[in-house]
Amino acid sequence: MDRAALVLPIGQFGGASGPVDDPGTVFPVRRGDRVWPLDAARFTVWGYLHGTPERPAAEGWTVAALMETLTANGVVDGERHLAALRDDGLAVLVDPRDATAFAVGHRLAPLLLALGEHDEGRAGYTLGLFDHPVTTIAGPLFLIWAWSEVEPDLWAGCRRLAEDAQAAGGDDPDLTDPARVLHGLLEALPGLLSAGAAYLDVVGS
Repeated sequence: MDRAALVLPIGQFGGASGPVDDPGTVFPVRRGDRVWPLDAARFTVWGYLHGTPERPAAEGWTVAALMETLTANGVVDGERHLAALRDDGLAVLVDPRDATAFAVGHRLAPLLLALGEHDEGRAGYTLGLFDHPVTTIAGPLFLIWAWSEVEPDLWAGCRRLAEDAQAAGGDDPDLTDPARVLHGLLEALPGLLSAGAAYLDVVGS
């Protein structure tokens, strides 16, 4: 397993079947049109795949970072659970140098509402639930998040942002080159996912 690869969760949590401390409780995660009933141990690892809000985006949510976090929080058998989640399609490893295939095969699904531009001195757009703001994201990420309901996959969203930036006369390659846009999106995804602002799913779901 490539410990330098980025690691991301796939699927949407459907709610616990009972008390979280009941050994019989299952934690269903839907991927596409199928639901996997996870036990508490495996669901815990799937939850950590989303990243942690306090980790700087530039550091990357890698397999190594995930394993360090699991160990620090007393989670055992992390690699075994990650391997099983990958087998079920509920986790994916991504090489940030060659991520186009991942982006073509996956889509982003919003879970929060857009509450408008942030008005407290921090540039970006606020996401939340009505009068309960949850997180603030930068403009380019907001556009990809907002378009994700109509774009077929992540790569299409990155291409659209790059094309629009070029049409507007932009010359920043981080915004006009779809591969660079995707690189920035991969850095930002853990923050978006850990805030519960969206989830990743396979294309066609």
